[in-house]
Amino acid sequence: MQALIEKREEVRFAFSTVDVSRILILAPHPDDETLGCGGVISLFKQKDIEVHIALFTNGEKGGREKNIAKIRRAEFLEACNLMGVDNLYFLEHRDGELSAQPDLLSEEMKGLLDSIQPQYVFTPYIFDASRDHSTIAEAAIKVIPAKTSLFMYEVWTPILYPDYYINVTPFYEKKREAMQCYKSQERTYKLCAKTEAINRMRAVLSMHRRSLYMECFRLYKGVINNT
Repeated sequence: MQALIEKREEVRFAFSTVDVSRILILAPHPDDETLGCGGVISLFKQKDIEVHIALFTNGEKGGREKNIAKIRRAEFLEACNLMGVDNLYFLEHRDGELSAQPDLLSEEMKGLLDSIQPQYVFTPYIFDASRDHSTIAEAAIKVIPAKTSLFMYEVWTPILYPDYYINVTPFYEKKREAMQCYKSQERTYKLCAKTEAINRMRAVLSMHRRSLYMECFRLYKGVINNT
């Protein structure tokens, strides 16, 4: 854990895509995948790389509307279809209760990794304020293969010392459209404005003049293959 809060000397501004054919994004709730990775999903798709997303909960605690879980699933499907995601996996755990079953989560992740064989895996930041988010990161660390690169993405809590700043400006309109699919969450959490503020802040802090929006990531220490 200590290594994840240490500043690294080298900061990168692109993912290597040499020998990368598949990525897997671990999403605790519907919308996490778009909030944290919506720009790089389009970036990878532009390079003809398969994008797989595993959704771990049905998001049933994400609003007071009747049938909120059904609503959020439909929003998730719409957003992923818009971004051109190749495959979706539904684990159907209870929203807010992921920390109660860490061994099952690790077992499910291992099954996904064995089946998909991704070169890159993306998980929420391990120090994210949401316990569901940090639980997914903890489970991923336990089972990530040595040959696979594990990146952490931002949702509710900014990453301390990101080491990947990815310019997603060319893809931001697509990301915005995907975020707008989550109407149930926009009404309560103003996700579009929140996400734009984070991605704009990252671009400004990067000092890259041609970058208006950036998504940031932290590479899990010890997993550096393919980067």
